[in-house]
Amino acid sequence: MERIIQTIKRESKYPLRVLVTGDYEWLDYTQRIYTISSGVILKAAVIFPT
Repeated sequence: MERIIQTIKRESKYPLRVLVTGDYEWLDYTQRIYTISSGVILKAAVIFPT
């Protein structure tokens, strides 16, 4: 997962919003959290290009 995010950061021209189920130190999290009907918690994050 880290390698994918590093590639997105390097190749992207614009920030990318994502929803994830885990905690990843290389993501910048927003304050938004969603709980879907199955009970899974999704955290909103942004991947900024470097």
